[in-house]
Amino acid sequence: GAGLLVLAGALALLSAVIAWAWIEEPSVRLERRSLADLVNLHRGVLEKVRHFRSRVLSLLDLTRSTADPIPRREILFLAALGVMTAGFEMFYGPFPVFLWETAGFSHQGSWLTGDAAVFIAYLGASAASTALFVHSGKAVDTHSPKSVFLESLTARIGLMALFLWEPAYVLFGLGSPALVGWLSGLNALMGVTWAFISTASTLFLVRLVGRSSRGRALGLYSAVAGAGGLLGTLLGGWLFATYGVGIAYSLAAVAVVVGSLILVPIPYHVFTVPHSPVHRRHLRSLRATSPRPVDRTPARRQG
Repeated sequence: GAGLLVLAGALALLSAVIAWAWIEEPSVRLERRSLADLVNLHRGVLEKVRHFRSRVLSLLDLTRSTADPIPRREILFLAALGVMTAGFEMFYGPFPVFLWETAGFSHQGSWLTGDAAVFIAYLGASAASTALFVHSGKAVDTHSPKSVFLESLTARIGLMALFLWEPAYVLFGLGSPALVGWLSGLNALMGVTWAFISTASTLFLVRLVGRSSRGRALGLYSAVAGAGGLLGTLLGGWLFATYGVGIAYSLAAVAVVVGSLILVPIPYHVFTVPHSPVHRRHLRSLRATSPRPVDRTPARRQG
């Protein structure tokens, strides 16, 4: 435990040093010293207030009437995002308790049980998603973000169901290294789906709203995802403690299914990038009509 805390602190210090060395200071600075002197507050308190305002601003946009109302397709996307994010956290909220109690990771039969087993299960998902973020970006550029998004959600729903597949627990045995490997592998596949879900969903929204509303849309994306995650964590913990893992994880999968179904009516053509030969014909016409360069080399005399 203490070693992990020291390692986390060292990594945080290293990231701060890298940020200090690589990120340049802005050329224009805002003077806040006079405001701090006026209200007799520490400048750090003022910074916290400013950041708190920026965090809640996106949530206020949901209830505040604006000159440009949010389009229907963007509302559908945000609704789907909130529901499926709640489903994700309904699954992962009680996940440590599931591993420790239901899967029997608390058994101290070998070195691959206990805290080490829980750590390995989480490490698989983090490593898989980190390794595939670049590949997921390439896949989203090549294919439609909507199709990649829906296919990744379908795969994640199937993986959630596999966590409830009881024959695996009977075959491998509770707390056994084989069960640790099975659940760690499933969670690694969940990480794979997350790499594609996070990349595809962001580009999905960016192409949906256009350039003029990207800032507002991304702010709402973060706000809705955060609210859905908070609600899902609370609901998942309560369902797990009250009704058990079967009800909690089944409803989590149902929430992801509902979120996926909300995405389906959003027009597909919004997210496709046409590759028609019109652009090439246009270039050819420009080349044909463009004036040819004049040969200014002096002519040779006939001797």
